[in-house]
Amino acid sequence: MRCSYCHQRDHNKRTCSVLTKRLKERHDTDIEAGHTNTWAIQQYKDRIAPKGKKVSSQQCGYCGDYGHTRRKCEVLQKDKEWFVVHHNVNLRVAHDYIVQSPVGIGSLFRLKRQEYNYNTGEYDTSHEMLVLTGFSVPPIIKQDGFKIFATLQHPSTGKVKTVNVRQYVKNPEYATSWRNEPTLLSPTRGVVPSDWIGGQSITLASANKLDYFKRVGRKQDDRRDWAFNNLTRTRALIEKYPPSADDPYDHHGRAKAELAQYTPEHNRVKLFEDFKSGQ
Repeated sequence: MRCSYCHQRDHNKRTCSVLTKRLKERHDTDIEAGHTNTWAIQQYKDRIAPKGKKVSSQQCGYCGDYGHTRRKCEVLQKDKEWFVVHHNVNLRVAHDYIVQSPVGIGSLFRLKRQEYNYNTGEYDTSHEMLVLTGFSVPPIIKQDGFKIFATLQHPSTGKVKTVNVRQYVKNPEYATSWRNEPTLLSPTRGVVPSDWIGGQSITLASANKLDYFKRVGRKQDDRRDWAFNNLTRTRALIEKYPPSADDPYDHHGRAKAELAQYTPEHNRVKLFEDFKSGQ
């Protein structure tokens, strides 16, 4: 380590005693001359002032409130605790949905491909066989239903394609309407790994790596997600407006209904409606 001011080793400019001494000399000179607020006086005061912001002036990069930092943010901790429970309980809903769906581990799909042949001036048609190898539920807030994805893999090339399981439940002819979507050839109902829920579950430690909570160093991206702010606003409306027949806008009832959309009970109802439309 070498100081950029005095060029001596074993310290830097911030701790340089030579610089501090010279700043003090300029400070004392201006004081003796009767000055009270010159650049030299302020520079020396800044030099010897305690480093770091006062706690009261610290702004949290997550919730935006003052008086604490992201590391000690109670709002962040509560959001993570809520989300871990929210995601994990909805995995049971997803598991039960998959068991009832026409797809399972080992289900066979056929993907139709069309590529333009410049020699013939026509499209060449080919087919690829894909095998369903796994299911996943994205770690995002689940409101009024959510997507369940299946991973399809080519047996020889290992090429992977992801599809939304719900589309094949709601409409058995789904693939015929979309050229790039694979057709289900062999339904395999009820085949789900016994440890699937455990493998998809998250913990408080793993939640730190999610986009909702990880810190990336950009203020806009590090702020609390809108969905969590909306949850807070909805809960506040329930507290602020008690049930009342005189409320023309029914703030309490509407907020309570919106909050219910995040529950596993509501999501189960929304997901299992797919089977009715599929029939």
